Amino acid sequence: MHGSPKARREGPTLSKPPIPKAKMPQRLRQRRRADGSWRVWWEPGKALAAAGWKSVELSADKPTWSIREAEKLNRDVDLARAGKTPARTGGRSIDAVIQRYRAEAFPDLAPKTQKSYDALLRLISAKWGEDHVSDFTKPVIYNWYQALLRTGSPRRAQALVRMMSSLMGHAELLGWRSEDSNPCLRLKMRTPKPRKRTASWDEIDSLVQAADALGWPVMGQMVLFATYHGQRETDLILARRADFRRQDVQLPGDASPRRLWLWQLTRSKRGTEGVLPVHDACAPMLDAREDLAPEAPIFADPVNDAPFNEETFQTRWQRLRTTAAEALPSVATLQFRDLRRTFGVMARSAAVGRDDIGDVLGNSAARDPLLGETYMPADFPAAMRAIGAITRPAKGPEKRKA
Repeated sequence: MHGSPKARREGPTLSKPPIPKAKMPQRLRQRRRADGSWRVWWEPGKALAAAGWKSVELSADKPTWSIREAEKLNRDVDLARAGKTPARTGGRSIDAVIQRYRAEAFPDLAPKTQKSYDALLRLISAKWGEDHVSDFTKPVIYNWYQALLRTGSPRRAQALVRMMSSLMGHAELLGWRSEDSNPCLRLKMRTPKPRKRTASWDEIDSLVQAADALGWPVMGQMVLFATYHGQRETDLILARRADFRRQDVQLPGDASPRRLWLWQLTRSKRGTEGVLPVHDACAPMLDAREDLAPEAPIFADPVNDAPFNEETFQTRWQRLRTTAAEALPSVATLQFRDLRRTFGVMARSAAVGRDDIGDVLGNSAARDPLLGETYMPADFPAAMRAIGAITRPAKGPEKRKA
């Protein structure tokens, strides 16, 4: 059990009780606080408390809802006394809100996000599945967060509490908790240190060489494409031939149009749209794929020539990284998502502005990049500046052996 809920220090300042005495269900309580606001709650009493029932905070702002909640809790008590399973272990449990959340919120999420959330929801269900959503208070969540910190990483602890926050917000939408009662807010959680790993050109070259040695050149091409364009692995996996086309583009300051490969994509995580110029270093990859069918993947699994999925890509990536690490051990700590950060760091080193980099990465507000066949003048040159700034450092003359 989690202990009695902590009273909320808020509510309307009324001279009269929010719920008339004649309408008060059994066990519903209300009391005026020193500041003039009212606390409304359901109180099980000593006998029920000894049997495991807990106080439930209700809302002085919503008297009708509070009355209904109290009546439902009283019916649960009657069911328990009759030897039947009360609704407190089913109808409004954490498992019940998880089921509703999956059905109602998941359709709007990207598949990779769904997978990530699903793993967190399974952990929450194992811990709290049968508990009633109205039993959760800020102290309960805070103590859980502290326990998570003691047994795991700050990042995982933060992710679980944020997932629980989404569930509590959904419970409010369903009317299972009073409005603005999310106990996960303002916990002052520890901010995990951000990952700062980036790849060096030596590491990138080692990966490309390992891909060639494995007979998987497409994996090396994906490494280069991610480095030069800063997009996530999912967006590379989903890229199709129809997403790329050659076009003459007139850039501000240029005397004549330039013939470029352009990549039009809808980013998998945020849903932002973008049109990116393909870096000159990657254009030959597309030249070689120009005759592919429109729906063919630009990057196919080198083992079976089938479209990648997240699992098969990670399997190939881990094999590639292990092979590359035999020649350059530092590669062993590199993750594919670090290549996205590498793009940002390299662009900043080339004095590209943060806003221009954000346009490429998709961190800017979503906007329609196309007006017919014309690109938004404020966006495309920014992407061109950022992508064009990624260049290899010039190599000096090789030293002669003595």
